[in-house]
Amino acid sequence: MLGSMAGAAEPPAPKPFLAVTPEARGGEVVLVGKLQDCLCVSAEITAELTNMRATPPVPVQRDVTEARTTLTTLRPAEKGKKSNYTFAARFFVGRSGSRPDYGHVYRVPFPPVARFRLSQGYAGNFSHDPGSPMEFAVDWAMPEGTQVLAARDGTVVAFRADQTAGGPTEEFHDRVNLVVVEHPDGTLAEYLHLRPGGVAVKLGQKVAAGDLLGFSGATGYAREPQLQVRIYRIYAPGRDEGLPVRWDTRDRYEAPRKFGELPFRLDPLRFLREPGAGR
Repeated sequence: MLGSMAGAAEPPAPKPFLAVTPEARGGEVVLVGKLQDCLCVSAEITAELTNMRATPPVPVQRDVTEARTTLTTLRPAEKGKKSNYTFAARFFVGRSGSRPDYGHVYRVPFPPVARFRLSQGYAGNFSHDPGSPMEFAVDWAMPEGTQVLAARDGTVVAFRADQTAGGPTEEFHDRVNLVVVEHPDGTLAEYLHLRPGGVAVKLGQKVAAGDLLGFSGATGYAREPQLQVRIYRIYAPGRDEGLPVRWDTRDRYEAPRKFGELPFRLDPLRFLREPGAGR
């Protein structure tokens, strides 16, 4: 007997916050950057050119703040010879040139009555590797649908809400729903792993500490329903750096449930570099 079986529908691929596309114009190729669900990125565009020159020359390093931006134009160097090119884009949400206020104390990003386990802190061994951009991220295990609140005043500069899948393997790394808030000092906060459709803010919206941003979930690279928050800055175009910050954990203590777990009251900064050290 012949039969057929329909497979499960693939979740939608995440839309990049910066889409770089080549546009042919006569004998030239223009690399155009388009922002998608985002107000600003800091980017580095590299290219390998055969008998071509770029204006401005590559690598192009710049902040992109317009919906559509010409990044560079590629032209043949010598007529009659074959020309070719490949390019790549590296970018992060935000703008370069921040001046971090290392003394700021951040509000815990969920309702005051809630108590949640710190499932991974600074330099955690699952995904917060020392020296990586995620080193100073913080994960709280919490039921899906928990209110996610702004940890600091700022402006919503990016979001994603259309992802539906998650898991503890690299294939889910980019399939994450999130909100990114830019602070007055130019630093940024990522709120990650929100549930499908779990964003409650709009691009350009001003938020105050404690305002609702969305609802927690388990999308992206996650072992369980959780909220991950990372504070970072763009220290050069196309280069980001996670920042150690201080959290207001008064009245937010919950004792460990398993051997080896750390309660949030134990300040990981005590064992790591102080805010403002390094770059």
